[in-house]
Amino acid sequence: MCREIEGVLYDTATSTIDKKFTYGVPGDPCGYEETLYITNDGRYFVYTNGGTQSKYPVERIIPIAREDVKNWMLSHCYEKVKRPSANADGRLFFIERRFVRRQFRK
Repeated sequence: MCREIEGVLYDTATSTIDKKFTYGVPGDPCGYEETLYITNDGRYFVYTNGGTQSKYPVERIIPIAREDVKNWMLSHCYEKVKRPSANADGRLFFIERRFVRRQFRK
């Protein structure tokens, strides 16, 4: 996805993925992803997309200030959550998110 915001071009194809947060399983209408990218010139942005009933039903690119990157990472990367969910045939299973600490680079 490529989008120009305030004169700056943000492109997921030419930028590098730094972190990715996934909620749900593939095909889950409530599932979504938030991916932190860094451009070649050092700008950060978050690419979001998700199912039709998720908080990101439409693809978006959101620029994020370098000062806010650490807070974004902390809000996603230091949690372990189990919550029940149901698949297509109604059987319950647990979604578990677990992330490993990574030193934040300045």
